[in-house]
Amino acid sequence: MPFPIDKKYIEETESELNVKFPTEFKNRMIKSNGGELLISREFEFELHPFFDKSDRKRISRT
Repeated sequence: MPFPIDKKYIEETESELNVKFPTEFKNRMIKSNGGELLISREFEFELHPFFDKSDRKRISRT
């Protein structure tokens, strides 16, 4: 079950990986950190969540 994530964790990951994620992707992940992305019947992707260090309960879920 995906949970929202704070933008700062996405920015931390971008900094650590030295990449810049597309704005649409970041907005989707902020709303639901991870989950499935269905493009068509042929293409289904699993979006892995960003690590959320905000508290122990969230850490166990991500």
